[in-house]
Amino acid sequence: MMYIRNPNEDRTWEAYIDNCLSEESIKDVEKYIQEQGLEEAGTVGHGDEQSIRQTNIRFIEINESTQPFYNEINNIVNHVNVGKYNWQINSIEPIQYSEYEQGGHYTWHSDCILKGANNNTRKISFSILLNDPSEFEGGDLQLYKFGDEPDTMQMKKNSVVFFPSFLLHRVTPVTKGTRKALVGWVHGPNFV
Repeated sequence: MMYIRNPNEDRTWEAYIDNCLSEESIKDVEKYIQEQGLEEAGTVGHGDEQSIRQTNIRFIEINESTQPFYNEINNIVNHVNVGKYNWQINSIEPIQYSEYEQGGHYTWHSDCILKGANNNTRKISFSILLNDPSEFEGGDLQLYKFGDEPDTMQMKKNSVVFFPSFLLHRVTPVTKGTRKALVGWVHGPNFV
């Protein structure tokens, strides 16, 4: 049997960045959401099953007015991919804005489909917290990284966590206030 040593000493699954978005991008997102409104989220294959997911969302269209925001997201994604994963990637899905009010949650799930259409699959997922954690209770992003217990991401306002889309993760129920976040998925050729 032959073992190959990973030259990367960083053995974590996730990447974390503080102050990831400019104030201008945050204001543009807030304005977009005010203009477009929110709708109740569904779940692929389960419709609007509240026991699985309870949140209000809006996908942010990619157009001329949102292009500066998407350029900023693209730069962050490329920086993290080169520094952390070095995977072949080729696109970002439209970003999803999410609001979790009291009782809002999303149970354990994975974001990837191993054999996606057009030889693409979700490879990297990310979540950007838009409001201060003091404004809500609960609503923790947790990653299950094959240990005994899930890891709770210690997020701050305007911080982002990246992780492989195949990792199980969840947002625990919000018990007070409202949690506001952006989530996104980076696509690339299938792993296999």
